[in-house]
Formats: sequence, C-alpha cells, structure tokens
Amino acid sequence: MLDLLLSAALVAPLPAPAALLASRESARLDTAALYAEHCAKCHGTNGDGKGTADLDRPARSFLDGGYSYGNTRKAVLRSVTYGIPGTPMPAFAETLGEEERTALADFVIAMGPKGTVVEPGASQIAIEDVPRVVHGMMPAIPGGPSREPRSLVVGFPNGTTLRYARTRGTLDAVYVGQFLDRRDWGGRGGSPLEPLGTLTWKRGEDFANADQCTSKDGKLLARSIRGAHVIGQGVRLDFTLTDADGQRVGGGQEFLGFVEVNGIPVGMRTIVSVGRADAPVDYPDAAGDPIGTLEVDGEVASEVRRAGDGVLVLDFRAARGVRTLIHASEWTEALAEAVLASLLQKKEGN
Repeated sequence: MLDLLLSAALVAPLPAPAALLASRESARLDTAALYAEHCAKCHGTNGDGKGTADLDRPARSFLDGGYSYGNTRKAVLRSVTYGIPGTPMPAFAETLGEEERTALADFVIAMGPKGTVVEPGASQIAIEDVPRVVHGMMPAIPGGPSREPRSLVVGFPNGTTLRYARTRGTLDAVYVGQFLDRRDWGGRGGSPLEPLGTLTWKRGEDFANADQCTSKDGKLLARSIRGAHVIGQGVRLDFTLTDADGQRVGGGQEFLGFVEVNGIPVGMRTIVSVGRADAPVDYPDAAGDPIGTLEVDGEVASEVRRAGDGVLVLDFRAARGVRTLIHASEWTEALAEAVLASLLQKKEGN
C-alpha cells in the first residue's frame, strides 16, 4: 500500500490533448445532429441557453456571443475539447473526434452575432496543447494579496490558471478562462501581467496555510519556489524550506494536475516535503472534523478534511510528508473514485 500512496505524488495527467488544430472540411458531418445530441439539453435547441437540463445556473446563450475562454475560434474549440472547470460543461476530447469537435465549435459560433469571433491581440499569451509557465509581475487581487513582483503563473490547456508568489511559495489565486496578456516583452518587468480569466478562488484567512510546512515543533517554515517544470500534461514545482533563522531545513516538490469527475477536470496539488534527519517537517492541521475518507483495499488511507472554502485536504497515513489538496467543495463518491483511479493508474505505470 505504501507504493500506492506514494504514487499520489505524481498527480493524474490532464485529459489527453487534442492533435494540433487544423482546418478541416466538415460538410459531410451532420453537425446539427451532433449539437442536438451533445449540447442542446443544456444550451437549448436554438442556442439560447434554455435547455432541459436541471442546472444551478443557466448555460451560456450562444445567441449573445461571448465565450468563457475568449472570442476566438481556438477558444471555443478549447471549451468543447477540455470542458470548463468548475461548471457542468464536460470535456469531449475522448468522446468526439477532432473533426466533430471542430464542426461543433463552428456551429455554435455561427449562432452568435456576426463579428463576435476575433483573432487574439499580439500581446496575449496562448496555451496550446501543453501547460505553460510564465514569470513576471502580477497585479493586486481584489480583496486579496497585493501586487506581486515575483509571480509564477501556470496555465493549463483546459483553461485553468494558477498564480503563485515565488518568494512566499504560496498559491494566491485560481482563474478560469483565457491565460495572460503580457506587455512587458522587453523582459524588464515594468508592466504587470494581466490575467484574462475569471477569478474563481483566492487565498483567504480560512485556508490556514494548508499548503505550507511546519517544523516538528509546529512553527511555520518559509517556503520558496526555486523552479517549475512542465512534465507531460502536469507541472512540477521545486521548493526549499527555511526556518526562522534563515537556515535551510528541507525542501520538496509540488505536483499540479487534474482528475476528471463526470467529465469535469478537478484540480489536484500533491505536495511532497522532506526535512533533515534532525529536523523533520510536517503540515499544519486541517481545521474541522473529517468529512469523508479515501479507502484503499478496504482500509482508510486518508481522512478528508476542509482547508477553507473550496479546498479539501488528504494526508496519507502510510506516506508521511505527502499531502494532497483538491480544489473541490464537496467530497463525493465520484471524486473519491477518480482520486483512487488516479493512484492506481500511476501504480500500474499507465
């Protein structure tokens, strides 16, 4: 079981990326039938967003134009391919072929007002089929941390953007939508990067430093991100840990990725921390009572607790130093199955 739990350090990859996008002739496809089968129940038969599905909020109206990842053809195709995290919009990368997805994107674009779809500006940074890491200054977050000169921003093909402060080693915000607008191409960092997505999560007091580390006596250690590496469809961050005297006492890695729950990507961050033999490291206690468990072969591998609004914490009993943070509001049976499947997949080497 230890091997299985340690495999949590390698977070499940994103859904397989689509092949390089290319214009294809789709006249032979019955695109209207594809739309009726896969889209109409949420977005309505005529694209007005008034479908028959029971949703918490109305689906997007294609008649109004405007799309989650931006008004470009690639942005609309991205929504069809990868879905939209945090919404009922599923990914169709595995269920529909590239030609079908492209035809659907063109079909819904044609429903909107003429001229809605445009080409991106020259300063926009695009995410294609692999994650991207950008360093630079980020503006202040409304009601959150102030402007951060040394930010590390990670963008994923499914439209999720994670904003870190390198010197503090903290995740400060999550966005969904387009990636970044960058105007400081001279490399001097005089102008901040501009997030183009919608802010969906920001670090708050209730988060209680759940992604940080503590010394054996419970004191918070300073965490500094030293590097970031794109590995397939995931990203690995390397960090160091120092005590109050500025002495390095350990380090570790944080693995960023996703699991799919009913076709919706759910963000996972797995942190693996190691201290010196004479200075072991741990994590702050997650607040509140357990709200569930992750079981492996009938045994409880981890209790599940909350770490503030919208984040769940798993600490593996057989793998000291490993903590997984899941960006979800509730621990459901489907989420538990997806996390377990991720661990088994990595253990089997798939």
